[in-house]
Amino acid sequence: MVAAWIFWITVAVLALGVLIAIVHLVRSRGFVLWDAFTLLLPLPIWAALSITQLRPKSLSNLSEPILLLPFIMLIFLVRAYAFQTKSNQARSLIALAVTVGASVMVYAFTPMLEE
Repeated sequence: MVAAWIFWITVAVLALGVLIAIVHLVRSRGFVLWDAFTLLLPLPIWAALSITQLRPKSLSNLSEPILLLPFIMLIFLVRAYAFQTKSNQARSLIALAVTVGASVMVYAFTPMLEE
């Protein structure tokens, strides 16, 4: 129970950080279309992979996208505030590649969990 509270509080803090980062990027004209894809694309990719049934999965594997959320938000925060010497476009594309890659790897390397 305590672990669940810690997890969801961490997700809430990261979500607040992402909202602040989005506002900062929009105001500084640094928000690009790839940023939206970075936040929105990894979970549908995981869902599409799970529908294809390439690897056997159970209902317990539905925790995978939930556990992927904090990673996606953390990568977006790194994109927003780190590596300022790179262009916004380059940082966004790198963040998109990392989050989509993580989504595919979580699907591919997580075995079928017991229900």
